[in-house]
Amino acid sequence: MEHSVFFKAEDLSDKDKERIKNYFKIKRKSGGGECSDVEKVAENCYKISFLQKEDQERVLLRDHEVLLQNQNFHISLSPRATTERGEQALSSDKDVERMKEFVKFEPYLLHYLNDSPKATNDLKVQLSCLCSSFQVLPEQEKIVAFQAAGGPGCSWPTFEKWVMQVEHVIGALNQKYCCHFEVDPERLKIMQQNPTLFSEDLILYNVEVGFAVVVGQLDEVMNLLDAVDQMGQNMHVRKDCDVSKSQYALVQEDFEKDASFEYPHVKVSRDSTETLILEGPEKEVHLASKKLLEKVSNIRRKKIQLQETILEFLVTSGNVHTYEVRFQQSLRCPVMLDIGPDLTLSSTSPQSLDEAAAALERDLKTKTVMLNRAEVESPEMDKLRKALNDALQQANRGGTKVEMTFLAGDASSLVSLVGFSKEVDSLNQLLLDYQFNQAEMSDFVLLPSPAMVDHFSRILQLVTLNCSGLKVAAVKCPSPRVEFSGPRQLVQDFRMALNTAIGGLTCTKWKVEGPGSPLYFQHEGKDKIALLENNHNVVISPDLNQQDRCCRQTGRSSTTPTSSSPIPAQQQIHQNKPDLQVVLGGLEDQKVEVLVSPMLNTELHSTAIGKALAAKGGDPFQQNFKCSKGGAGDLHPGDVLEVDGTVAMGCRKVFFIQCLPWDLRGSGEQALRAGLARVLDLCVHQSWSSVAFAVMGPGIALRTPVREASRILAEEIGAFGHAGTTGSLSTIRVVVPPSYGDSKEIFQGVSSCLSSQILDRSGRAVFRSLTTDLDDVVLHVGGVQLILVFGDITNETTDAVVNSTNFTNFTTGVCKDILTVAGSEVQKNLESAQVTRGTVHMTQSGSFPCRAIMHVCGERDAGVIQGLARDVVLLCERNRYQSVAIPAICAGQGGVDPRVVANAILGGVRAATSGQTVRHVTTVRLVLFQINVFQQFKAEAQSTVGSTPTPLRLSRSSSQRLQDQPPSITPDLSSLLRPASSAEESVTFTLIGLSAIDVSLACGELHQAYTTQCTTYTMTQEAMSKLHEPEVTQLSSRMQDLGIRIEEPSQNGDMVVSGLRNGVNEVIQLVQVALARAVREFEQRDLYGNVVWCLLGDRGDWERFPKEANQTLEQGRSSSEVMDGQGRRWNVDLKKMTASAVGSVRPYKLKRLENLSDFTLPLYWDALERGESLQLIALLQSTAEYGKIKGDFKRTAKDKTVMKIERVQNVHLRRAYEVKKRQLEDKNSDTVGAGEKTLYHGTTAQACRCIQENGFNRRFAGQNATLYGEGTYFAVNASYSANPTYSRPGDDGTQLMFVARVLTGVCTAGQSDMKVLPPISSQQPQLTFDSAVDNEQNPNMYVVFHDIQAYPDYLIWFK
Repeated sequence: MEHSVFFKAEDLSDKDKERIKNYFKIKRKSGGGECSDVEKVAENCYKISFLQKEDQERVLLRDHEVLLQNQNFHISLSPRATTERGEQALSSDKDVERMKEFVKFEPYLLHYLNDSPKATNDLKVQLSCLCSSFQVLPEQEKIVAFQAAGGPGCSWPTFEKWVMQVEHVIGALNQKYCCHFEVDPERLKIMQQNPTLFSEDLILYNVEVGFAVVVGQLDEVMNLLDAVDQMGQNMHVRKDCDVSKSQYALVQEDFEKDASFEYPHVKVSRDSTETLILEGPEKEVHLASKKLLEKVSNIRRKKIQLQETILEFLVTSGNVHTYEVRFQQSLRCPVMLDIGPDLTLSSTSPQSLDEAAAALERDLKTKTVMLNRAEVESPEMDKLRKALNDALQQANRGGTKVEMTFLAGDASSLVSLVGFSKEVDSLNQLLLDYQFNQAEMSDFVLLPSPAMVDHFSRILQLVTLNCSGLKVAAVKCPSPRVEFSGPRQLVQDFRMALNTAIGGLTCTKWKVEGPGSPLYFQHEGKDKIALLENNHNVVISPDLNQQDRCCRQTGRSSTTPTSSSPIPAQQQIHQNKPDLQVVLGGLEDQKVEVLVSPMLNTELHSTAIGKALAAKGGDPFQQNFKCSKGGAGDLHPGDVLEVDGTVAMGCRKVFFIQCLPWDLRGSGEQALRAGLARVLDLCVHQSWSSVAFAVMGPGIALRTPVREASRILAEEIGAFGHAGTTGSLSTIRVVVPPSYGDSKEIFQGVSSCLSSQILDRSGRAVFRSLTTDLDDVVLHVGGVQLILVFGDITNETTDAVVNSTNFTNFTTGVCKDILTVAGSEVQKNLESAQVTRGTVHMTQSGSFPCRAIMHVCGERDAGVIQGLARDVVLLCERNRYQSVAIPAICAGQGGVDPRVVANAILGGVRAATSGQTVRHVTTVRLVLFQINVFQQFKAEAQSTVGSTPTPLRLSRSSSQRLQDQPPSITPDLSSLLRPASSAEESVTFTLIGLSAIDVSLACGELHQAYTTQCTTYTMTQEAMSKLHEPEVTQLSSRMQDLGIRIEEPSQNGDMVVSGLRNGVNEVIQLVQVALARAVREFEQRDLYGNVVWCLLGDRGDWERFPKEANQTLEQGRSSSEVMDGQGRRWNVDLKKMTASAVGSVRPYKLKRLENLSDFTLPLYWDALERGESLQLIALLQSTAEYGKIKGDFKRTAKDKTVMKIERVQNVHLRRAYEVKKRQLEDKNSDTVGAGEKTLYHGTTAQACRCIQENGFNRRFAGQNATLYGEGTYFAVNASYSANPTYSRPGDDGTQLMFVARVLTGVCTAGQSDMKVLPPISSQQPQLTFDSAVDNEQNPNMYVVFHDIQAYPDYLIWFK
């Protein structure tokens, strides 16, 4: 640091020095900057040095105060140090300033010194001669001059002398440069508009608006002002001229040509008000203005008288400008058009005006055409409008050439055309052509006979009239006549010719009588009529409507046949058969016409179903319920309340059944049955096509046991179908809410009960189909059949079965059941296995009915599950397994979302089958045990793999309908006989010809043509009686279609059939078939009671074949097709005892049962050997029968594993049981009937054989207590009977339990001392209760006191 300053102070402390240093470091306070420490250089003299010289100079110019010891200390700086005696001190700075002087200066000149390098350098040169320098301080409006020391050739004058020298230099500078303050607006404007007048030595400072300063050397400033004044003298002037735009356009070309030579600096423009403005030098502007006005004064004008419509056309079409451009190009001088009341032309040339006026009068035209009312209303008017519009668009391409206007009036309409003559003439020609050639008029001529209307076209040919160019139509209303329209001249000519032709015709009526005469001339006789018309030149018109009039007189219905097809043998009227559906969901969400709900005490909200319907329907439905309730009066149990549905509910009606809570007396069941029957009858009588039922009863309001509710609903639906009066009802739906705790049991119970109602006892279909939401879903993935099955995987018999386990716990869930059946060896294998994550561990199957068991752990990971599914399929393929059963891995106890599991398994199967050919695996069964899992798997499969194939529906062919209704023994033949008083069938003809002879000949040949087609035949009344009643009904309704009549029997009983030959022959053939059938039916009925042929259906139920198929199978005609009760056709293989549906290769089992003379074997039994009375049949796990028994057992005995199930077939026990059942049905026919239930009875190995052979024995009562009487005890739930107290385990832990059919009838509460059941009422002591229960409201135990009241149906072996 070399730039020092000095100041005086007394004994500064280090702290004071530090504060002084900090003060000078802050430029904002002191003006200083980076500096050294404060240093003492002499007594009371201190020094501080700055890094930059500029910092030193700034601090020397200011006075300074620093706060030291709580007092302001004034510091006076000097560029050199002095002692107290005034002596000069030594300085460390070699270039310390000696003197300085402050000179007040003009501010703008100070700015100029900063901005002008020339002025700055000038001052610097002047001061350098004085060994001085300077610094400009614009803020203080000063210049500081410094005298430096130590310079070569510099001396140190006195301060006063140096100041005088500096002031002289500054004075000379002020004389050389001046500041000129300018306020004249004109000068300011010129200066601002001409920046090139200034330079770095001549600078303009704009201080504010209206004021500026020019700084520079004096002579340059004066020269600038002279130049500005000279420029001001040469400034342009502006002049407004009263010349319109159109006027200027007329003279523009000439004016601008002259101006370019004479007034080159004049500019022409227009302001916002369209005023013409001339700008430029004043002299040129004055001369240009004079010249312009002179030319404008030469403009001439001419008015033309044109129609107002033409003037309007010119304005709206934009053609004013078009003409102006055209005239400018084609005429000597431009012509402008101005449209007011008249058209005014303007131009500087009279000749151009005349030529323009002639062109306008020649080019423009208007035309008006009047159309009368008939022309406007003519059908051709639309074509005219289209043609005019098309021509208008074509003419106006590129610009509007013509305009057209329609003016409609009451009597006529006007078409106005305006525009260019050529285009107006073109459109006018279209209108004239329309009026002359296309506009229509209408007229008519009366006809003497309505028959002429139907054959008018033939009459025109007959009289050779030409009607081309006309529209001709013969009509019967308001009177028989011919209406025609067309061009006026053609219409008038045709009317005259038609009147003449009709007057020369002969018209005659002719009648042909006899059975079938209308039918003959309506069909085969048509050709004969056409032949006669050609031969005799006549028109023949039969009055076939006379047939209907004749039928109304005789009271016989009439039909109009489309052909003379024969009556099929055994044909009867088609009877509708409804579809049965069991679905999951809420009743309120069903889209059917009728919903059925229970209620108590006529209250809408008395049941959960009613509450759901009220919420769905909202206030409108609740109001409907109140209105229906108010108008229904008192409702008794079993009555039905009809309530209108609402749009929100999606149904037309809601039927509420007045119910009672369940009781053992049967009143609740009786009310429910009556209500269900009443609902179905209402559906028929009110012609509803669809109805949905809730399963009524299992809730807390009605307390009906699940099995009873399912059974009652299914039986009433079945009884309705068996009655054969289903009307138009096509869909009967049963709805099971999936959220119920016992939904699975309800669903399976309803489905099973309805399945047993599909066929009647003779094997005929009562309903068309039964479908459920839990039916198997069959899909195809990569050539493999993928089947979604709702069921238990332990019932599967596929080649491989997949067991889902965690490889640590083998005592719970499905894993426990599989290993229990498989045996201990398989479980030991698993316990010792070391299984890597995501791999399949395969073991032997042990006792499980498959070839291998594949154990997997899904790890609750979708990726692992997908890999396992893929590996399972590939492992089956390598081992040549054809089928595999896979559970919902991790979707149950694993807790994984079923849709995620479904997607993973489907993806795994797809991955295994898509990239390679699968030769061995044909079937993958996904076995799903829970309803919600099955539903979500089904939804996922349908969205990812494809839509579910439609389940097999039970359809029927026309021939099957013939078997649906048994024949009547003595049919009523009276409907076939024609009463003696009835009128004969006849046809009346209208004949029209050119001569009377032609008409007469045609009449005779018409009668002869009919008689040649007739015949008669005589047959006995006994032969006719072999017809079935439906055939008699059908024949009676078709006699007129066949063209026959049957006379009343003669004294010897013969009946005569007469009429058309084909009809008589069909009746003969029908009777012959009936005679042959009578013999065949006798044989079939006799065989049907002794031998039963049946087929194992899709749902695991045995379905009996009808009589005809039964006879075919018994006769061993295996090559023939047979038809079952649902109308399906089957190919049978009696050697293999299988059948496959026509068009399918899937085999179904056949079975033949031979009934005993006094006992009919149940269909689900196997055949018995002759003389055999007891047979124990072990059920296969793959059968639906096994699955149902096991499923019912596992519903409550969840921790038990079924080892084996045997069916007990004891003829003697079952015969006695059926007798007792019929007895109780007769006794309790008005209430609960026999009350047959499926119950459970635990037993021991010692007792089971005795029960199988001899039945249940109440004499053993008391072995396990007699709390409710000394009878045989049966439990509602299998879990109760599975108690070791009742099902005592054997040495190996195996327990036994019977599934029994029990006739409970009317029940009462049991008592421990009860040996016989008490009477139902004291008035009838002979009528006793049929069974006892532990709880009358919700029984869990039934006790019967007659051994034959229970039958041991199945024996379950379990652990």
